[in-house]
Amino acid sequence: MAQGMHYYYLGVLRASENRSAPRSQPLKEVDPRLEIIEMNPFLWETYTHMTESGVMNDVKKIEWNEGVHPQLQFISHLPSTIYSEQLLSQFLRSMPEGNWLFSYGRVPLSFIISEHLYRRVAATGQDQLARCKLSIVAEATAECTTPLEFAATQPYEQHFHPFPSFRSLHTEAKKDVRAIGRPFRTVNIIPFEKQIVGKGQMDAWDFCLRRLFVKKSTPLKNAINILAPNSRVLIGAVTDPNLPESERLDVSKRIRDMEPRDWAILLKAFNDWPFKPS
Repeated sequence: MAQGMHYYYLGVLRASENRSAPRSQPLKEVDPRLEIIEMNPFLWETYTHMTESGVMNDVKKIEWNEGVHPQLQFISHLPSTIYSEQLLSQFLRSMPEGNWLFSYGRVPLSFIISEHLYRRVAATGQDQLARCKLSIVAEATAECTTPLEFAATQPYEQHFHPFPSFRSLHTEAKKDVRAIGRPFRTVNIIPFEKQIVGKGQMDAWDFCLRRLFVKKSTPLKNAINILAPNSRVLIGAVTDPNLPESERLDVSKRIRDMEPRDWAILLKAFNDWPFKPS
């Protein structure tokens, strides 16, 4: 993470490592502006600690409509694990609320992530296997671009560590999408100025996305009953002919083909529904 003239490095130490002589110590000797925080970057309390400890006191907070933050950027190489997916999801979910990092404004994120995770983030309705809840949240909250061509980070063994064993490279990697040796890609993520997910609405989006993506190949009009008891009344609410066309929804769309605009219309009806699950 970099801001102004200061650089913060979040180091992850394995339990077997000697904490009295951490491997990240040489980094601190390279540049006096470097701050080493020996905490787990996959735990949210690490980021709370950074704020409360005062290391970010000189980072200015700017209004959301004042452009991309000029002083603060989050940069990370996320390993190919479920924890990386959860962390990236948490960052995206924090954007509409303006929580933690985004309480400073529209902070840009730059990641090296696995090809598997990249597909889930960038998947459109045409990618039947990868399109998921994470794809919708990413599409609704931020502009995601690839600063480097895929070939720039290939082959794996010439750019990344640890190097997979010969056996895992030819057997396990073919079966496990998160196996060591699977490709990585780069991605820049910049929060949209205008968020389609309103403040305080992320939990409702999570609920509806999680429920309906169970039937992602099914048209909304046929899948809606899985949302909650009597939820079929929502079909009438989103197809009401008295509504402007821009506020109506094509309920013949399959769940995976629905765009953020479609989800916003559905979520408005859901939030207005007196009997929605609490």
